[in-house]
Amino acid sequence: MGGETSATQASTPTASGIASNDAFLAELAEIQPAIYLQFDGCHNEKYRVIRSEPDILDEKLKALERLVETGCKVVLIPAVERA
Repeated sequence: MGGETSATQASTPTASGIASNDAFLAELAEIQPAIYLQFDGCHNEKYRVIRSEPDILDEKLKALERLVETGCKVVLIPAVERA
């Protein structure tokens, strides 16, 4: 696959890969794995505080939307932060 990671080789697909790589998504659609997606909330500030990635929410939402379109099972995994 020309340097791209195939879904069967990837142990941890990223939201970015799912959101932007059509070939990877097509392979996921074919094998229908359960996807465990870290999803910590609907505000960029959460991602800045918990993961130091304030701009990742849009990628996660796009990945989630694309996974739903393929029929893949998605389990959202939140981080728990002590107050």
